[in-house]
Amino acid sequence: MTLRRTFAIGITLLCCLLPHLSAAISGCNNGYLLGNYNAQISSNNLQNVLNAMNNSGSTVTPSGTTTTPAVVGFANNPRSLSGNMPGTSRFYFDGNGAIVGNATTSNGATFSAAVGSYTVNLDCTATITMAASTNAAGAAIPGATFDAVLTDGGRSVLFVETDATGMGTVGTLQKASSCVGLNYPQSFGFSFSGATQQAAASTGNGNGSGTAAAGAFVPFSEIGTISTSGDGSFALTVTSINNGAVTRSKAGGTYTVGADCSLKLSFSSSFPGTTANFKAPVSLSGLTTDNSQGLLVLQPDANTSLTGTFAVQ
Repeated sequence: MTLRRTFAIGITLLCCLLPHLSAAISGCNNGYLLGNYNAQISSNNLQNVLNAMNNSGSTVTPSGTTTTPAVVGFANNPRSLSGNMPGTSRFYFDGNGAIVGNATTSNGATFSAAVGSYTVNLDCTATITMAASTNAAGAAIPGATFDAVLTDGGRSVLFVETDATGMGTVGTLQKASSCVGLNYPQSFGFSFSGATQQAAASTGNGNGSGTAAAGAFVPFSEIGTISTSGDGSFALTVTSINNGAVTRSKAGGTYTVGADCSLKLSFSSSFPGTTANFKAPVSLSGLTTDNSQGLLVLQPDANTSLTGTFAVQ
């Protein structure tokens, strides 16, 4: 009897101590995606590197505002509510399967229009399809397709591109509140990491002509702070690591947050405290998610773009 009772107690304890398997999440629908969402391509820099290496080493212009994308997706999309930006975009998900962005009439007027569609399954997976477009010459540009997974009750979405052109592109959609002015003293931390291409080396052949060997790709990363003063100006402290060299510098300038939630920073060489070793990037811009965080895109040079984040310190 004692042995039997001990065995029963042991089984009871074992059942209680073993971890319980969570039931699969279910019950999601299109209504889980409702509101403005900021999109960011987290593999943006990696793909630029691979594209450059696969194009016989020739440099390529990053997916910025001056290039026409090969496919209409979540990066450099002119229909974004925040305009055409490298690596990021902003769209409204209407809760019924339509993605809303901006469209332009022949006379340049802007209006809201459906620019894509989505379907959320019961298991909280989803499919997203962006609408096709045309370039300046009238040629068709196909729309990107994505498989996605909803997390945090639909406040965040993980996606991977599944069309042949951008297959494997990964990123996130982050639900955003209304735009914020950032018109008060506040300090944010930010970070970037990726790779940059060094300048090409020219080789002469003795007859006045030559070839340019592609520059090697080297590690690049940055971390720092952006402090807003409340009067439209900002101060920046940054640690940059480029090809194994560490540079610590300070700079500043002015910033604006548009009605489309786009954040734009303009550097000034005369800003008080700017160090002599600071090298202004081609551009540093982003999208605000709320008054405590957002997305950033850095273009340190003409051939590199990196995506990052910022958050209140």
